Amino acid sequence: MRYIALDPGGAGPDGGTGYAVYESGFIDQGTLSGEHHYDLWRLFLDHDDYLSGRLRIICERFDNRGNQFAKLDSREYIGVVKLYEQTAQHAVAEQARLTYWQGSDVKKWASNDKLERAGWLTHPLRPNRHMNDAKRHLLYFLCHHATIPLKERDEMLARVISS
Repeated sequence: MRYIALDPGGAGPDGGTGYAVYESGFIDQGTLSGEHHYDLWRLFLDHDDYLSGRLRIICERFDNRGNQFAKLDSREYIGVVKLYEQTAQHAVAEQARLTYWQGSDVKKWASNDKLERAGWLTHPLRPNRHMNDAKRHLLYFLCHHATIPLKERDEMLARVISS
């Protein structure tokens, strides 16, 4: 199974959608910037193995906390994810409430320390925050979701949980 984890950050000057592509290790990671609707769509097509059904998209659920610009902008990118999911008939696993500056269960659990122990944290932190947040979604998913084989979950947990 191949996974693409996303952190939609919008198109503003400090925005961008972070992504991490994983299949028994990282294949690709980065941040899409500017008006990147097409680039996001292309990312899905490039990694979907001819619409085989072996791609799982992991995306945060957007919770508006009063920022009108973020509400419109982030929803546009999440709309691209949902359109692709409906078009390709893939499962989209939503992670609740990962907001970098507000904190959440995912953010608290998938800390910088855990990303570092996994070998996944990219420095410098600020310009790579959306990409690192996408990796947080992925790490949380790989360690907690019931569809991940128990052996793989245990191996990943052993890497990131300090003794």
